[in-house]
Amino acid sequence: MTKRNKILIFGGLIVLGLITISVIYSLIPRSTISLALAPEEGFISIDGGSKQSVKNKQTLDVTPGKHTVKFSRDEFDSFSKDITVANKQTLEVIIALNPLTDAAKQLLLTPDAQEVIQRFVGEKMTKATDQLNKDYPILSILPIQARLYVVNPCQSANHPSDPTKLALCVDVSQPGLEPYVYKDITSRGYNPADYEIIFKSSPSPTD
Repeated sequence: MTKRNKILIFGGLIVLGLITISVIYSLIPRSTISLALAPEEGFISIDGGSKQSVKNKQTLDVTPGKHTVKFSRDEFDSFSKDITVANKQTLEVIIALNPLTDAAKQLLLTPDAQEVIQRFVGEKMTKATDQLNKDYPILSILPIQARLYVVNPCQSANHPSDPTKLALCVDVSQPGLEPYVYKDITSRGYNPADYEIIFKSSPSPTD
């Protein structure tokens, strides 16, 4: 075998090895989380592991699946968030901490921190709305406006201090309309027994 042939074989083996490594690397499950943090620096622990120092807009590699991400910093309440990230997905994790001191509040006044706070609050409101629609599917058709009554969502009388609990407030123009309201709700595909229903008499025009 000539020296030239040995070089060609050796070079071919190197190329084949690199291709094999590349294929194996591409098959390894991996995902990434992108951090949006306020304050902009702190400590992250994943699934109860050791803390690591992180900054806003930093990315971290994680295995695909479910994880619990905890963000903390001195003089702030810590916050934990459950996430699910798919293979090869980059998932943004938005966390804004509650400050406990005046010095901590100052750390949240930067433009980037304020943007994270707004997005964090918006995300929580969206999730709360989605959960309400899931718990109270009739919300999608409210208000119900009939000739003698109107049905609107309202705060639960049974759980007055819980904003996640709703009732159906029915303003009726005269007594004795309850059966008609129940029948109307049933005809729209909802079970009245699934809801707390509060009947209220509407004031007459002369009151």
